[in-house]
Order: sequence, then structure tokens, then C-alpha cells
Amino acid sequence: MRRRVVRTDASGMTNLGHTFTAAEARAAGIQPYELSGPRFQRLFRGGYARADAVVTERDRLALALRVVPASRFGSHQSAAKVLGVTVPESSDVHLGTHQRRKTSAPGLRLHFFAQRVELVQFGGVPMTSAAQTFLNLARPLELIDLLVLGDSLVNKGRVTPGALRQFCAERSADGVGRAREAAGLVRQGVESPNESRLRLLLVSASLPEPVVNFEVSNERGFVVRRVDLAYPDVKVAIEYDGETSHRSRGSVACRSGAARGTRAPGVALRCRHGRRPLQGSGEGHTPHRHGLARCWLPSP
Repeated sequence: MRRRVVRTDASGMTNLGHTFTAAEARAAGIQPYELSGPRFQRLFRGGYARADAVVTERDRLALALRVVPASRFGSHQSAAKVLGVTVPESSDVHLGTHQRRKTSAPGLRLHFFAQRVELVQFGGVPMTSAAQTFLNLARPLELIDLLVLGDSLVNKGRVTPGALRQFCAERSADGVGRAREAAGLVRQGVESPNESRLRLLLVSASLPEPVVNFEVSNERGFVVRRVDLAYPDVKVAIEYDGETSHRSRGSVACRSGAARGTRAPGVALRCRHGRRPLQGSGEGHTPHRHGLARCWLPSP
């Protein structure tokens, strides 16, 4: 027996946004089998988009909140992605609820929150605040990744270091100890993940904490360069030299040669790490193992 083909008229498509749930598609007259056709793309179970739609992280989160009835807000990596900050990748869309509910849908993860949660509206989508997102991720992330996240949140203007430290100090939750430790290391002005990683490795090796993005002036007092990290008192500048470290700022060559491009006396450390980014912290992770052994000292 031949299956009856029901074609969706133009009005049904017009009534749908560029992302929609399976229930919304049915209400618009789209048959379930049509959703697997070339006009649509499936984002996760129960969530779809038009084939030509450009789906942002905010769109995915807003759609997931409509797919999972028990969900109330975005959280964890999903909230961090919407905030536009650096966070380890997760293939799931992370949602939060105050109800003891679960979802079995692949690609959707529902987190239960027993305590109060600080929420914000971001582009009309409810989600955890920057500080709350940082605290939520303290348990699943390593200290070094949490520091990268904190520095990125501050650099994007989502939270200040002081506000982040105060928030973590006032909360009690799983992973709050690591959150407080990482928040204490977060600094203003860090512009790339590898700057965060390099700074933590230096401190973990019992070296003093360097100044972030130190401005180097010439003999007339004009700022001529800015270096990633510096020990101004002993005139030492440290740069992480990697292809992706400062790509967003437009000029790898200029940054990697910044300290050497000045006439100010001192020593420039140019830190290479080959193909892999700096990773790891804690016991057994020393600067020697993670790239500082490859630093060199050009002639002052």
C-alpha cells in the first residue's frame, strides 16, 4: 500500500521559526517523515531547524528549553558558550531544573539544583549568571581549565575578579573549594587561554606571580609594546609563542617578537610549545614538562 504524501504548504513553513520542536512542526502541518528530508536539520531529539538556518548557541539552548518540559534554565557549558567564553567542549546541551526529573534524550542533559541559583536573561533566554556558571563547572573541570574560564569571563566583561571571588566565598556547593582557588587566581586583562595556562604553570613551580599584559615604555615614556607576562622588578618579559595563542588579535609575528622589539634593557623569554597547547597543573606538572624548558634568552 502506497503511503499518502501530504505536502506542507507555505503557510505552515511561515508559522515556524528557524528552530522548532517536533510538536511545533506537527502543529504547523509538517509530517514526521518530512523532518528527515532535505529541508530540515535535526539538532537533537525533538529539536529541529531549517536546513539553511544558522543556529547559534543561544538558539540551541532556547530550543532545548522548549523540548524538555522540566527544564527551567541553561547551565554549565551551554551557559558558558552563550556567554562567548572559553570552555572545554561538550556535545550535550546542559539544562537546569529544581525538580527531580531526568531526560533520556541523547544530546540533552538535565542538572538538578537543590539550592538557589543566580539566573540572568541573555537574549531572552534564562540561564545561570557568569559567576554561577563558573561555580557549576568547578566540579567537572580541572583547575587549569577553570582558571581559563574565569579569565575569559573577566576579559569578556561578564564578571569582575572581585565579584567572582565574593560569589564563590558566599556559596556552598560541590567543587566550591576548587572554585575559590581558581577565582583567587583570576586576573583582569588576560587575553588568551595560553596566557592563563602559562601563568598557572609559573605559579605552580613556586615562582612569583607575573604581571599580566605588562606595558613596556621607551626612554621617552611612550608605551611601545605589551608583553603577555612580566617580572618588572627584574626586567624579565615572558611571551607564549604559539600559532593559536593570539590569532584573534591579528598578528602572531608582532606578539611573539614584542619584548625583543623594544630598546628597554632586560631579558625576553620566548616560550614555545610545539603543536600542543599548555595543559595540566598540580603535582607532576612542572614548567619544564610543559614548554618552559624551550625558552631562550636573546641578547639584551
